[in-house]
Amino acid sequence: MSKACDAKSVMLPHSLAKVEFFQHYLELYLIILSAAKFAHEINIYDVFCGRGVYDDGNLGSAIRTYETILKVRKEHPSDTRIILHLNDKNASFIKNIQDYIGTHYGNVPAPCQVVYTHRDAIDLLKEINANSLLSLPRQGVVNFFFIDPYGYKGITRDVLYNIMSRGSSEILLFLPVSFMHRFTHYAFNKKANRGAHALRKMIDSFFPSNHPIRSDEPMNIDDYIDNLTDAFGDQCHCYTASYPIERNACNKFALFFFSHNAKGFENILNIRLKLIDAYGFGYHLAEGEQDIFLDHFKEVQIEKKKNECRTWLTNWLAGYAKTNSAIYMDSLKRGYHPKQVNEVLRELQDKGQLYIFDLKENKELKKKNKFNINYSERKTPSLLIQALCVPQK
Repeated sequence: MSKACDAKSVMLPHSLAKVEFFQHYLELYLIILSAAKFAHEINIYDVFCGRGVYDDGNLGSAIRTYETILKVRKEHPSDTRIILHLNDKNASFIKNIQDYIGTHYGNVPAPCQVVYTHRDAIDLLKEINANSLLSLPRQGVVNFFFIDPYGYKGITRDVLYNIMSRGSSEILLFLPVSFMHRFTHYAFNKKANRGAHALRKMIDSFFPSNHPIRSDEPMNIDDYIDNLTDAFGDQCHCYTASYPIERNACNKFALFFFSHNAKGFENILNIRLKLIDAYGFGYHLAEGEQDIFLDHFKEVQIEKKKNECRTWLTNWLAGYAKTNSAIYMDSLKRGYHPKQVNEVLRELQDKGQLYIFDLKENKELKKKNKFNINYSERKTPSLLIQALCVPQK
């Protein structure tokens, strides 16, 4: 069996990591929105849903999504309407999913409405965006798109921007970043074959001609992922975060999350932070399938992220006092979880290098470990915080 066929018929470890991350977030997303008074309809779109059940018995995103909805409905009853849109170009995949759900859950009250289609996914996304009923945000209607293409053909700035411009949507996008990284420079060569046109079109839609990602200078894969994350956020005017996933020593994929909602974005960072504690930064191969320096790699990557947060936050706060609300919002935009920010603030406070002013009491706050870096105070800040130290290099 070829590697390409194997990857499509059995669920390899990197694919399992991808759908488990998706399932983690989806469950939290549904629990929160099912209890939210403003949401009366939730649309979940899995537009490249695949075969549903793999030859090795593992369940794909379509079945896992249905089971997650079933679980949330049972544990958190709600009248919120949920519509699950399952699409794959392969009609036999859709039939298999429909048969599986009917066979395994036919005697259980349906937790949601399921819409089955077998269309070209990019054409479907364009049609959804063009539909006059869906092209503008509808009050009380929220949308979640899981986009897991077989490559990146058709994934352009316009496709993603049009989804996010509706204001009530979130996206989880999966991309083969190692392949893209290796061939980006080639894609802009005049002698590039037609197979490189899709990559060139995608990069062209997100990056100007003078951007480093398109230069002759070599760029490591982690910087490449960071550049994609920043470009997605800038071009789609939203929060973005990435979660790298290793397939093997030479190949990485990555999940990219898009959201306008600060709390939703914090939840993604929370899931990612828990997985960072478990694996290092992103998903890495199970022990026995990688080198002997795994534990050291974890420690180095975790400390690297802490240092990045420490340097940025210390320098930012050393200039002028910032509200706790501004710290919360700006740290999210940079991909730092409130837990990481609080750790840095505690370090500064323990060194006597932090000044906090209570806006409600109109006086200096001397209480330890009270920073109020949270979602609830994003619009009504209670503190001014400043670092009393020399900026870090």
